[in-house]
Amino acid sequence: MYLKRAKDLVSLLRSPRARCRVGILLLAPEDCGKEHDLAARLGVGTADYLALLIESLPTGARFADITAAREEARLNELAMKASEHDCTLVYNLDVALARLSSPERAELWANLYSRFPHRPNALILGVPASGKGLLPTGEALTAWVNESRVVEVEVQPDQEEGGSGA
Repeated sequence: MYLKRAKDLVSLLRSPRARCRVGILLLAPEDCGKEHDLAARLGVGTADYLALLIESLPTGARFADITAAREEARLNELAMKASEHDCTLVYNLDVALARLSSPERAELWANLYSRFPHRPNALILGVPASGKGLLPTGEALTAWVNESRVVEVEVQPDQEEGGSGA
């Protein structure tokens, strides 16, 4: 069911009716570390946000200066980049999200929700399901959900307790 809903998200983001082509995919635990396989099943490209972050550092920099504005600019550059795919699964974004304050995260999510119109490359922002606290909150999250721009993993009760799920 999760994979079907993820494919539905890809279809939505590829549709001409999608003004802002950004969605959120809460990655199932079994997909973390296997994002390339998931992307292949979805028919989308991949981008490792951590690698993009490191590549963008000035020569000799020891730390990344992570701000909402800088992360928005990096994601915008990715969305504007022509690629073999018109949709990209961005993973390891949680590393940057975790470094932002709550107000900065809210600002970034608000801008990703509405300020990325008509970009050539749709973005699926993959966040581990365990990182739900990094997502938009309240009415902002409701808006993403109401537009079917969030796919959430359904964790079975026995999986929550560490069971095999079989």
